[in-house]
Amino acid sequence: NPWYRGTADSVFHNINLIYDFKPKFVAIFGGDHVYRMNIKEMLESHMKNKAQLTIAAIPAEAKDAYQFGVIETDATLLVKKFQEKMPISESKTIFASMGNYIFDSDFLLETLSQCQTSEAGLDFGRDIIPQIIKEKKKVSAYDFSHNRIPSLKKYESKYYWKDVGSLTSYWQANMDLLGDRPKFDLDNNRWPIYASNLDCPPTYFSGGKLENSVVCEGTRIFNSVVKNSIIGRSVIIEEGCHIEDSIVMDFSHIKKTCRIKKTIIDRYNVIPKKISIGYNKDTDAGNYYRDNSGITVLKRGLRNI
Repeated sequence: NPWYRGTADSVFHNINLIYDFKPKFVAIFGGDHVYRMNIKEMLESHMKNKAQLTIAAIPAEAKDAYQFGVIETDATLLVKKFQEKMPISESKTIFASMGNYIFDSDFLLETLSQCQTSEAGLDFGRDIIPQIIKEKKKVSAYDFSHNRIPSLKKYESKYYWKDVGSLTSYWQANMDLLGDRPKFDLDNNRWPIYASNLDCPPTYFSGGKLENSVVCEGTRIFNSVVKNSIIGRSVIIEEGCHIEDSIVMDFSHIKKTCRIKKTIIDRYNVIPKKISIGYNKDTDAGNYYRDNSGITVLKRGLRNI
């Protein structure tokens, strides 16, 4: 049988951790989302409502309902209905599930044990949560728009959340870091984001033009143009390159006079001299992966560069 056949199945296969540590509550959060959340507030809401399960929810436009699990609640935020990726035609605001859950541990163990008797009970959003609600269990929604993060800038989105499960949303989440007034500002000393520690020299820029971009430590840019882009750690960009609307990941090396536009370059790539990427869809589709959205993607390169 395949391993990890759904979100609930993956938790079940690691159920020993719950038995070992015996927590009162278990938080299950998606790993492909970008947001800042004070989880303590969600846990306090869970305890206050005496819920067996609390689902983090965010207000969204009805036209986007097909992308999410849609939550219907009463005035006290008790969940009455939950349906995955439901098309809604009316122009209204809905509650969309963020895929973040807090369970009472005993209730989670009981639920997982019951679900493993059926192949249908492998995913929280698709299978388990709708069944729990039908059984009249106490399921509460936590309104993420009420979550408070200290020192948020006035221009930032007050409750930024993006599911980066598609190339388009991943690219857009990176672009949301840019600008004088970014939707998601990384500069917040009271709510720091801790990245992995990598000892690198300072960034070096010899000349050219650097505009509206994030350039990480250890990167060296030699007389090139970098515009509206995210450049990772220890990237080398040689002379005469033009990089725009792109994401270049760690340890990549872009050689002289390359042109790169709206492209995601995974780490450890070496781009030979005079290569153009993102300018000709047929050429890109033949050499790389080109998404229907117009984003070109280069898979991870060899580590020994």
